[in-house]
Amino acid sequence: MGTIDLERHDSSAIVTLNSPQALNALSPNMIGEFAAAVRDAAADRSCRSVIVTGAGDRAFCAGIDVKAVAEADAADADRGEGPGLDPVIAGFENLDHYLRAMIRTVHTLPIPVIAAVNGHAIGGGFAIAAACDLRIAGTTATFADGMVRRGTSGCELGLSYFLPKLVGASIPTPPSRRRSHSVPTSPNLRRWPLR
Repeated sequence: MGTIDLERHDSSAIVTLNSPQALNALSPNMIGEFAAAVRDAAADRSCRSVIVTGAGDRAFCAGIDVKAVAEADAADADRGEGPGLDPVIAGFENLDHYLRAMIRTVHTLPIPVIAAVNGHAIGGGFAIAAACDLRIAGTTATFADGMVRRGTSGCELGLSYFLPKLVGASIPTPPSRRRSHSVPTSPNLRRWPLR
């Protein structure tokens, strides 16, 4: 495969997002190859787990490759197949179905899926990691949802479902139970009511 490497190591399959020059961003080709690689690994009865990782040390996955999506949609428009929208917007609309299917494939796999996160996991990369059964983060791992900064959630790929299940829902402490309204500083940090 081009942008995905599938290796076998004993009874585990290692699926590597292999586009380090683009921070392993999800291009249209990579999305299809990734879902196929994960399904192929799960179909092999000798495979007991799938490990998902990114090539290089800078990023696990930097989300959607906006440049590749725009180029693919512009090529469709040149052939008269596109909807005539802004290339980036049209690309996101066309990819939405495939991105959701890719995340659903990871989440519903009948064998454990482990995300080995090295570097940045942003947007779709964060969603892939969240959809896995287990996440192992390296010391350089960072997680972010890129669409929040733009004020949108249309392409959040299930993060609003997965994240509260992983870290728990935030329940505010009622004012009557708060000890202090001050921000913790190092001298009074031990007295701060943490739960």
